[in-house]
Amino acid sequence: MNHDVNTALLLNQLMFAGDAITPDIDAAIKNMAGQLGADKTESIAKEWKIISYVSHTLSIVFPEEKRWMDIHKQYLKRNELLLEVLEKIFADTEKEGITSLCVTENFGSILRGHACLGCFQSGDIDMTADRSEQKKIEAVFQKYGFILKSDTVQVTKYKNTGLIPGGFSFQITWVAVARSYLNQKAPTKRLAESRIAATAIEGKHIKVLNPTEQLYFCSYHISAGHYYTLTPGIRLYADIDRLLRGNQKIEWDKVFDWSREDNVGLRVVLPIYLSHKFLKTPVPNSVIQFIEENPHAVHFAKKLTNPSDMGFGCNSGTLHRLYVDLASNGTSMPKALVEKIKGN
Repeated sequence: MNHDVNTALLLNQLMFAGDAITPDIDAAIKNMAGQLGADKTESIAKEWKIISYVSHTLSIVFPEEKRWMDIHKQYLKRNELLLEVLEKIFADTEKEGITSLCVTENFGSILRGHACLGCFQSGDIDMTADRSEQKKIEAVFQKYGFILKSDTVQVTKYKNTGLIPGGFSFQITWVAVARSYLNQKAPTKRLAESRIAATAIEGKHIKVLNPTEQLYFCSYHISAGHYYTLTPGIRLYADIDRLLRGNQKIEWDKVFDWSREDNVGLRVVLPIYLSHKFLKTPVPNSVIQFIEENPHAVHFAKKLTNPSDMGFGCNSGTLHRLYVDLASNGTSMPKALVEKIKGN
């Protein structure tokens, strides 16, 4: 998915939230979008799996162009239906005494950040729960047509083929991230504690991880689950951006304390920093200092922010993933490799 620098920068800007579109950004988008053309812009946005965001941004920048609003309204209508079904499911899980099920990641950030519902594009809603409640959860899911599709130690998927065209899935991750060879004992323990503390969003039965926990695990999901840049690419960072723009209840001291206690290196703070770089997400100075005062972190961040393709669509082979994993420790590569061998 590599593109020329101008195209990559345009697509990056088309992920911006409305309050990040300054007059200068507005002018830049109009200029580059005009050069690229509407058809090409839509085609590339679909390729990058960000058309819901692009249509939202362009409906703001070009309010006279019906094309973008129509695309955005399609996603909004779909997602309103998903929200309605999800609310019924969580009302039922509450009646059944199910306490651990929570929404996480992208849909969770939309809800916790009070963001535009029409920007949710994924074909599944990610959740987390305690495995001990799986059978009870399954019974509720089945009531709404979500049938077991696949089941592993890390993640279980339930799919409904009739709710929307193409089908839609619920995915429950039982551990911190769906990755088998990462030592994630500490983050998984913290996730279990976070599920217990989770609360419903205002006016609904739908439980979402509380704001600080939502941020922590969204970031960890990006780094440990998607190696910062793998599909769906820059859309991952919108989870952080929309959450932080719409929620002032982040306990930043906990983010840093938990990162240290869980020994996750850069895996939580770096995605937050990258969201600031990619999407102009407002973050505290402590986040910027955490990265920019560490020469290993700065070097790694530069590789991830290559302007020719914004770092996305990169090689996802074994060696690339090993490099990313080692670099995420925020130390020299030899030291990180020794820690890896020791199992730290």
